[in-house]
Amino acid sequence: MTNRVSKIVQSMIFRGAVKKVDDGKKVQSIQTSGLGGYVDDFEHVQPYGFRSRAFVGAQSIVARLGAVGALIGWVFDGRYKVTLAEGEVAIFDDQGQKVHLKRNGIEIAAKAGNTVDVSASGGVNVTGDTDVTGSVNSTSGYKFAGADGKTGFLTVSDTTAVGTIGTATIAIAGGIITNVTVTGTFIWLET
Repeated sequence: MTNRVSKIVQSMIFRGAVKKVDDGKKVQSIQTSGLGGYVDDFEHVQPYGFRSRAFVGAQSIVARLGAVGALIGWVFDGRYKVTLAEGEVAIFDDQGQKVHLKRNGIEIAAKAGNTVDVSASGGVNVTGDTDVTGSVNSTSGYKFAGADGKTGFLTVSDTTAVGTIGTATIAIAGGIITNVTVTGTFIWLET
């Protein structure tokens, strides 16, 4: 009796290899090979709010549900992974792009040459210090403590008893110096 029950359970849940993925339906369909090389299409049940599309060659776990048919509950691919410490979570792909909830912070990584786009019509708030390696570009200026950055020109003259010997015109847009034009002799000392 035990051998018969064991065979029934083994035929209800089995591991297969992904042969084809159809992501054009409301519920994704995966063609997978199963017991004895049997190949069939199964619905791939995915959690609400999460979606993935596996590569051919990934592994699947199929559960037969009697008269209802069968569903694929899990698809996994050991060729691509992120190393995690206990309690960590990651979303990742085959290119090394990831969102990694680490023990000491959150890491977001894009493939070299790709961008990370954030779209929020209400704005993006950052609490804490912000370090930027690279350029910061703005199409609408900058603010400091909620006030718009200044736009205009600042002209500074270096004069002596004989008159003006040099003039510097500093162009400012949105609080950022965009151009400096110097005429004559002008000495700029930074401290």
